[in-house]
Parts: sequence; C-alpha cells; structure tokens
Amino acid sequence: MQFEIGNTHQIQVDSMTAFMQSIGYKYVNKGWESEVDSLQHIRRLSHRTAIALHNLQADEWFQHEDGTMSPLVAGKVFDMRMGPYMLAQVQAAKIVQKVKMQPNRKAVEGIELQYHMVKPMQPYMTIALGLVV
Repeated sequence: MQFEIGNTHQIQVDSMTAFMQSIGYKYVNKGWESEVDSLQHIRRLSHRTAIALHNLQADEWFQHEDGTMSPLVAGKVFDMRMGPYMLAQVQAAKIVQKVKMQPNRKAVEGIELQYHMVKPMQPYMTIALGLVV
C-alpha cells in the first residue's frame, strides 16, 4: 500500500476559522477581530495567538475556582473565560486537533502551512475529509 500525503490546507484553514468563530472572532485584514462586548479588551488577535488557542486541547485549559475555564497560552492564563459546556462547544467546532501553520506576512492569507499531516477530531471524519485512500 502506497501512502500519499494530500493537501490539507483548506481543511486546516476551515478548522481554525470554525474554532475562532465559535469563540467570537472573525478573520479581518490578516488577523482575527471580535465585536463581542465581553472581548473588547482583546478585540484583535494575531495569527500566532489564534493558532495557539486552536491547538489547545480541552484538558490544557486552566480551571478557575468558580469553575470557569481559560486558555493557558505559553504558560500564561489568557484573559477569556467560559464554562465547561461552552468549552465543549468550541472544541467541537474544530475539524482537526491541531493546525500546522505559522504566521507569514508575505502570504496572501497571512499564514503559511507547515505540514499536511493532520488528525481529525473524530475518527469518522478521516473518510469524510478524504484523508484515507
């Protein structure tokens, strides 16, 4: 059996876009912006931060004493809180577990794909996404 790596660029972009929309951000001018009132203190996010947020698994979020959860990015608690149910919803918005991208100002979308190998969030998605020959 011959293994062939397919182009997963669009799958990874769609996964990050769906995740970011689920937490209240949309793609604008090579970055991510929010119009949600509770996120005005972090209205704009860079691609680097968006990638880091996407790639966090649910068990990597910090749990506060009141039961709310915050992303733990580069060892620091990110100033965004949500309950466990909302965290489950935003995790479910992902198509793949991790996106393999890095910011690139010269690229049209502001990001450059690093690696095409991806792991879907759910096993059944492997066939649906065309990741198996």
